[in-house]
Amino acid sequence: MMIGSSLRALAEATPHKIAIQTETEQITYHTFYKHVTAIQEQLLQTVGQGPGKRVALFLGNEPAFLEAFFAAALLGWAAIPIDPKWSQREREAILAECRPDAAVSRGPSGLSIKKLKDAAPAEAEENPIFYIGYTSGSTGRPKGFMRHHRSWLKSFSGGEQAFSISAEDVMYAPGPLCHSLSLFAAVHALHLGATLHIQTAFSAEAAAKTLQTEPITVMYAVPTMLYAIAQAYGDKQNPVLRSILCSGAKWPAEQKELLHAVFPNARRFEFYGASELSFITYIDEAGSLQKPDSVGIPFPEVELFILRADGTEADTGEVGELHVKSPLVFSGYVHGTEDVFRGEYATVGDLGFRDLDGYITLVGRKKNMIISGGLNIYPEEVEEVLRRHPDVAEAAVAGVQDDYWGEKLVAVIQWQGEPDPQALKAYCRQQLASYKCPRLFLATDRFPLTSSGKLARTELPALIAQKLQEELTL
Repeated sequence: MMIGSSLRALAEATPHKIAIQTETEQITYHTFYKHVTAIQEQLLQTVGQGPGKRVALFLGNEPAFLEAFFAAALLGWAAIPIDPKWSQREREAILAECRPDAAVSRGPSGLSIKKLKDAAPAEAEENPIFYIGYTSGSTGRPKGFMRHHRSWLKSFSGGEQAFSISAEDVMYAPGPLCHSLSLFAAVHALHLGATLHIQTAFSAEAAAKTLQTEPITVMYAVPTMLYAIAQAYGDKQNPVLRSILCSGAKWPAEQKELLHAVFPNARRFEFYGASELSFITYIDEAGSLQKPDSVGIPFPEVELFILRADGTEADTGEVGELHVKSPLVFSGYVHGTEDVFRGEYATVGDLGFRDLDGYITLVGRKKNMIISGGLNIYPEEVEEVLRRHPDVAEAAVAGVQDDYWGEKLVAVIQWQGEPDPQALKAYCRQQLASYKCPRLFLATDRFPLTSSGKLARTELPALIAQKLQEELTL
């Protein structure tokens, strides 16, 4: 089976059912499949027959994006979404790396398909690559990861089991389709035969209006979007939404409380995963209340192991590196696997531990670890404590070179109350071991972010250097 292999049957069995709805248009399954096959014909005429080709999608959040995506997938080709937020330099570097055969863009009179190169003949594969995405580059330059059909088909079935999703659902993915979370939700909905709502550009007010006027039952979004949507609701409630699926960042407890007030009947699920590994764990509302720091239990069909540096399995409660054995994992990066695969296991270097009930708690990422005075500090743990302080809107920590400590922990704070570094330092001493407490607090009104809205850690040292220089010149 391939991604989209169900579309023909859906178009015949439910031709008038709405496949995709935006703020301005509705497309039935009959019309959607008709458009998909028309784009397939255009691709073949422009690029030529043969498996293994790559198609760059220069399209926004519109039905045509998904039509072109499915057209490429059903030809056994790979779609490469191009993020409009990338700079010209980033775009050129990524296109040079993945070398697409064709580009699909929006022309003045419809879709424009342009041949980019003559491809060498390739052999057909039983389980071909259908999607090449790019990580957001939080620790460096974006990396191209490749997905084969089977990995997402397995993820679909796991999601249907874990989150009780069916073709009767009306699913909402308000985020950008060039990012994996919204793209996964959209492709799953259409492969399954559900109705999908997308937003041409994210707006909390527009999303709240959609949720108020449409019978949405399942919503996929990152925490920042969910919080903005809940705030846009004001004092209104939505009793229809059945499930909220969240990933991409830790979900603060106060945001969960607001979401419960707005969506009282919605089950809230968080899932932890990675571009390379897909779903790893998930946790429902009950589990989150009992274990607020946990990311949950392994996703269906995922075997999770926590290993010491010597490769032996860690004891319960002992921190180690998370490894998975899973049919959901990616096929590799466009250029190599960079040690993701280690024998029969795969890992992206996240560190955590398993408790007596089998729940997993993350403590950080191996490559982000700071060593100060010979002791290991995980910035994510410190940042989580800082964010819980009522006067802190956002926080990030990094190690800066220090002759005595090796690395000195510095916190950068975006305040939402009166700045009081001494009070925050005292708070940290109550919440953290002394060696994990930042030795210096710097204020900022913004943080460097990746294209998907995550902290760009590689840019933190430059921000800290800038803030230190500003303090010296005061």
